[in-house]
Amino acid sequence: MLFILTLIPIVDILTLGYLGRVMSDSSDSRHPPKMEKYSDMFVDGLKYLAAAIIWAIPMVVVTVIVGFLLFMPVAITATSSIGGNFTNPTYWQNFNWTNWGDALSNNPAVASAFVLAIIPFAIIIFMLAVFIGLFSIIGIVHMFKTRSFTKAFALGDILSIISKIGWLRYLGFIIVAAILGFIVSIFSAIPVIGWLITAFLGLLLSIFIARTISLMYDTAMAGTTFGKPQPPVPPTLPIVSQPSSSVQETAYCTSCGAPNPKDAIYCNKCGKALGK
Repeated sequence: MLFILTLIPIVDILTLGYLGRVMSDSSDSRHPPKMEKYSDMFVDGLKYLAAAIIWAIPMVVVTVIVGFLLFMPVAITATSSIGGNFTNPTYWQNFNWTNWGDALSNNPAVASAFVLAIIPFAIIIFMLAVFIGLFSIIGIVHMFKTRSFTKAFALGDILSIISKIGWLRYLGFIIVAAILGFIVSIFSAIPVIGWLITAFLGLLLSIFIARTISLMYDTAMAGTTFGKPQPPVPPTLPIVSQPSSSVQETAYCTSCGAPNPKDAIYCNKCGKALGK
């Protein structure tokens, strides 16, 4: 049922809501969450989508700024090489991408400038995508665990959670998930039904990733509550030493309290029976 919903635009937001339900599920659970309360699941899906979009905003802003700074000189050089004026509005009215393609293929200087621009651009965008991805995944899990939308962006909490999970362990799992995602994408090359197979396996992989990250979160955060006061630590009680052997071998009279040998039958002071 979830797979069918995944194929329907807009309705597929329910899939994100279900992933959120998987993330918030208890680590003691042995069965996937039920497909129920669709309105709540849709709202959770919207929260998931909104958090992902907000996390993507820095990515878009940096991409635009870095792309502008790196490719603007290339664009000016390419325009000049074909006899155009980059700042002339008339040039853009008759703009043709083919002209720039010819400039790249026929002018080594333009091609070199393009290569020198695209390499750092790709490296910067890739590193930024990895950085944001690492933080956003834990942030979204943290949001569903705490049922607070703002917790998706609590950088202090997110750093603490990743530290408790272990950076190497967390990065290792992300790499494994990326490899599995690449393997799933290969099935899209199958004619006709490839996209269906990819969609189905992608759904299973998404649930697997959500559940695993949730378990890693629970293991790391066992006994920790963010945003809530911790209970006071009880005072350390002094260690009371065991009585000496001489005290342990003494029987006290229940009538007068006088000490007697442990094997005495009658009290040496008052003469009454000591009993057990």
